[in-house]
Amino acid sequence: MNLSVLIFLGIAWSFVEFLLFDVFPPKTRKLFYQVMFFVAFLAGLFIGVWLILYLGRKWNMESEAKTMIGVCSSFLLIISLFKKH
Repeated sequence: MNLSVLIFLGIAWSFVEFLLFDVFPPKTRKLFYQVMFFVAFLAGLFIGVWLILYLGRKWNMESEAKTMIGVCSSFLLIISLFKKH
C-alpha cells in the first residue's frame, strides 16, 4: 500500500512539473507569467522531492523513494529535451 502511494505521488508530481515547465510557459507570451511558472516549477520540485523522501523515510522505504524520484526526474528531463521550441 505504501509503495502504491509513493508511485501515485511520483506520477502526480511528474505530471504537475511537466505542466509547469513544458506546457504552460510556451502558451503564455508574457515574460512575467513565464517567470512565475518557472518559480512555481522550482518550488514544486523542492517540495515534491522533500515530500517523497519524507514519506519514504517515515515508512522505512527510503531506497524505493529515491528510485521513484530518480525515475520521475529522468522522465521530466527526457520530455524537456524532446520539447519543440
